[in-house]
Amino acid sequence: MARVGTIACPCIGRDRRFFFNGLLGSLDPRSLAWELELMQDDDPPPPRRALLIASLRTPKGTYMHIKPRTLSVSFILAACAVLSFSPEAFAAQPNIVFIISDDHDNEHLGFMGNESVHTPNLDRLANSGTVFSVAHLPMSRCHPTLASFLSGRWPHQSGIYYNYGTKKLSTSNSLPAQLKKAGYATYVEGKYWEGDPREMGFTHGKGKTARTFVRKGQDDLFSFIDEVGGKKPLFIWWAPLIPHTPHNPPKKYRELFTDVKIPVPAHVSAENQETFLRKERLSFAMEAWLDDGVGQLERKLKEKGLYENTLFVFLIDNGWCNGRPSKGSPFEKGVRTPVFFTWPGKIKGAQRFGCLTSTLDVFPTILDYAEAEIPEGIAGKSLRPIIDGKTKENREVLFGASYPAFATNDDQRPERDIYAIYARDKRWKYIFYLQGVRASRNGKYFRIQSIATEFPTRKKGDEDLYDLNADPLELKNLAAKPGQAERMKKMRALAIKWWKDTGGKAFDTRPPPADNGEPQSKGGKKNRRQKKAGKNKEAEAAPAKKGNQVLSRHITVAVFKGKEYRLCRGRTSRCPKTCGQSGEFAVFAVEGYLEYEKPGKYGDPMKKIFRFQVSDFDKKPLENSPGSKMVASMKDGDYARLEWNHEYDGSMPSRPVRLVKKIGKAEALTLLEKARKPGGQ
Repeated sequence: MARVGTIACPCIGRDRRFFFNGLLGSLDPRSLAWELELMQDDDPPPPRRALLIASLRTPKGTYMHIKPRTLSVSFILAACAVLSFSPEAFAAQPNIVFIISDDHDNEHLGFMGNESVHTPNLDRLANSGTVFSVAHLPMSRCHPTLASFLSGRWPHQSGIYYNYGTKKLSTSNSLPAQLKKAGYATYVEGKYWEGDPREMGFTHGKGKTARTFVRKGQDDLFSFIDEVGGKKPLFIWWAPLIPHTPHNPPKKYRELFTDVKIPVPAHVSAENQETFLRKERLSFAMEAWLDDGVGQLERKLKEKGLYENTLFVFLIDNGWCNGRPSKGSPFEKGVRTPVFFTWPGKIKGAQRFGCLTSTLDVFPTILDYAEAEIPEGIAGKSLRPIIDGKTKENREVLFGASYPAFATNDDQRPERDIYAIYARDKRWKYIFYLQGVRASRNGKYFRIQSIATEFPTRKKGDEDLYDLNADPLELKNLAAKPGQAERMKKMRALAIKWWKDTGGKAFDTRPPPADNGEPQSKGGKKNRRQKKAGKNKEAEAAPAKKGNQVLSRHITVAVFKGKEYRLCRGRTSRCPKTCGQSGEFAVFAVEGYLEYEKPGKYGDPMKKIFRFQVSDFDKKPLENSPGSKMVASMKDGDYARLEWNHEYDGSMPSRPVRLVKKIGKAEALTLLEKARKPGGQ
């Protein structure tokens, strides 16, 4: 056998599969070149034939060998002509930047027609690519939607349908894992709920930086780009806690809107217009901060020569609206987001589609462009055929379900916690309520929103119907209007069919709890979590409100540090004056713990600082605050025995103060010394 020679075939491109006369192989993006070694027999029988051995060479050695096949010389030459493609023939896998805005009004973007906002970087990206202007999230809360972006599945399929619960998202076939398999370096920073990012398939980054990422810079991300950029295709999960609360934008962003004229919607009353404008300007400033962060990332990619080969994907994790129900609700202001895909020179620019789209479609679309494997069983469909002009739309109806922020049962059954199911076509939006709900802190009903506009009270069995063409803000419920019964019946049947077809179990919802605030399950029995808490003697010993579960119990010696006035930055019509969250707060520095118990898995850890409210917006003492009178007589530096619980009432957590008792310094030191000794507690 003699070596005839080699033919180098440049391979700077996507994973390309080929099949020539029985020869099956694959070009992987991690390779740099093909080298075809032509080996022939010294004395072959006629007609003359050669044995082709194709080896994939990389800087680290041979990556793979193709099984030898005996082929004619003429076919080898033809095959080499086909395989010897240039970089221009197949562009490299794109770097991918997945931009996720947090709690963002879908209309607060320049490319969505808002002339008051300042989002030039996002506008430029959107206008340079393809925009889907009518996309729905599977739910309007952070954790479930982010889980759906990672898994490509509905919340009731993934098991993550709440913000707070114990179940973890499966790491199998996640978006970063699939991209990692395709040769990507995968980076995460910002909002991420799923524990160790490495288990999810991220190779770089940090999973607990939501409160600092972009707000305090992007240095770690930029170091990653410097280190890895150009060596591997990059995937960047870019998810800052912006424009999410706290709404504390730097002065330079607030000043952008000092003289900007902001239209006030007709539904905002005259007495609330000043509050509306103040909150709207804050929102605009937060959104300008987000946009500036995007611009900084763009400049970094250009500096490294990576920008032209980067696919930018943008969406919102859930809505947020000044003056209308949004986050946590089934309304359009909660579940609607624009989505855009921009890849300079590869995706057609200035292209906009108004077809119904689900954000679940983003998962397979990203994998499609990355030439990565799309797992079976996901809920979405790739949007690439629409972007490329091969088809017009994926969906005729959009569906979704709504749940409370907290899982209310240990085994986390979505069919039990679900409070609404909905469907919308191009014109009509239908909502069916499976449980009675309203925004509330008293435990009687599910709390639907924490600080956004209050949710309208609904009873089990209620229905909403809105004409979105005439009423995009869903102000006029047409469910009771003549002639709508048949439409609602049809849309209800579609919504229930969707639920069943996607694996949803039979609904097992309960009536609202009794007036004493005690959570109930079917038959009035306590649920499993409450039974477990009831068996814990320490939890029973805590003087908690009836029906509340104690998650952690704190008995401390603390030093009074004075009072601070805190202004609620929520967006309800009652904020900040009458929402109950604005006023003076007593501040205590914890010197040491006398006792600490954590019977609940999600209880607070030991704290160094503890604050509790002692007066209202007008600085009038709160009558129901057990520490208000004692704090009134205390001076800075005074010691106190301070006790509080972290409790959960089935809808929202609370931290009620149980005792504030002023003590002398000597007694405080004695108590702390005793607590430090073995068996002293």
